[in-house]
Amino acid sequence: MKDEKGLRRQQKIDQIRKEFEKHPDNPFNQVSASYNATREELQDLKDGERVKKEKRLVGSSS
Repeated sequence: MKDEKGLRRQQKIDQIRKEFEKHPDNPFNQVSASYNATREELQDLKDGERVKKEKRLVGSSS
C-alpha cells in the first residue's frame, strides 16, 4: 500500500483489508484438507492446485 497521507482512518483500514484478502499469507486463500485425509487425497489436492496454477499462468502469458 502506498503511504497515502490524505486518507481517513477508515479508508486506510479498508485498503489494508483489500490487500490482505488477496495476499497469499491469508489463510482463507490457502488450500486445506481434512485432518484425516489419506495420502492419495492429499496428492490429488496438490495435483489439482498445480493444474489450476499452470492454466492460470499459461493463459496470462499468451
